[in-house]
Amino acid sequence: MIEENKEILVPEFNASCAPLVHRCYQLLWDAYNYVQGTSYSWGPPNWEELTELQQRSCQRGIESVINNWFVSPADQHDIWSDYMINQGWKYGDEKDDELKVHPCLVSFDSLSVKDQLKDVYFIKACHLVEKLVTNPDVNQEKK
Repeated sequence: MIEENKEILVPEFNASCAPLVHRCYQLLWDAYNYVQGTSYSWGPPNWEELTELQQRSCQRGIESVINNWFVSPADQHDIWSDYMINQGWKYGDEKDDELKVHPCLVSFDSLSVKDQLKDVYFIKACHLVEKLVTNPDVNQEKK
C-alpha cells in the first residue's frame, strides 16, 4: 500500500543529464503509444510542452532507474505514485490536472496490462539511453 505522507527527496536536476532525460522521455512516449495503439490522450508529445510537474516526475523516474539499475516495474510505479501523492494527487477515474486526480494511482497489480508495460518500457528506455549517452562509441560504426 502507498503511504500518503511519505517524504520524497527529489534530486536536483543536473543540466548535463538533460539529453539523457529528453531521450528517455521520447523513447518512453514512443513505446507507450505503440503499446496503446493510439496517441496518448492526456499528455503532450514534446518535452518542452510538459508541465513542470510532468518534467520533474519524468526526471525523478529516470534518475531513480539510473541510480537503481535493478528496480522492478512495480517498485518504479510505487516511486512515481509516492511522488504524485506528495504533490497532492489522488486516485480518480480520469486524469484531471486541475483536480489533481489520476487513474494510475493504484497498486501496480491493479494497473491494466498496458499501463504495467508502460513501466517496463520506461525502465528499458532508461537503461538503453544511459548506455547510449555514457558510451557514445555505440552510436558509431566500427571502421
